[in-house]
Amino acid sequence: MADIPCIGFLRWARRRLELLGIEILIPPESVARDDLTLSEWAKSLGGLVVTTDRGFPEPKILLPMDRPKYERWLTILLKEISARRRGDPDESRSVVTRHAHPSPRAGPLWAPAPGPSRAKPLGGTGR
Repeated sequence: MADIPCIGFLRWARRRLELLGIEILIPPESVARDDLTLSEWAKSLGGLVVTTDRGFPEPKILLPMDRPKYERWLTILLKEISARRRGDPDESRSVVTRHAHPSPRAGPLWAPAPGPSRAKPLGGTGR
C-alpha cells in the first residue's frame, strides 16, 4: 500500500514488484487521506505502507525524500522487504536510517589494495 506521496511510485513499480510476487494495493482516496485509517487498513490486511513521512504509524517502509528517484526507491524497497521476509531485525529498517548515497565529503567508498600497483603507466616512450 502507499501513502499519497508514494502512489505514483508504486504505480510505476507495480509490474516489477508483481513479477517478484509482491502484491500492490493502491488505497481508495477516502482511506489514503488519513494516516491512522491507512495504517489500520494495512494492519488488517497484513500489509505495509510505503511512505516518505517519518511520523507515519507502523507498519511502514520509509523511503528517503532527498532527490526522489524511482529506481533508488525501488532498490531500497526491495532490500527492506527482503530483510523483513527473512525476519532479520538488525538489517530491517537499516535502509531507511542511512542515506542511499553518502556525502561527497565522506571520502571514497573503496580503497585500492595495499602493495605495488599493477596498472601500466599511461603514455609511453612512443616506441
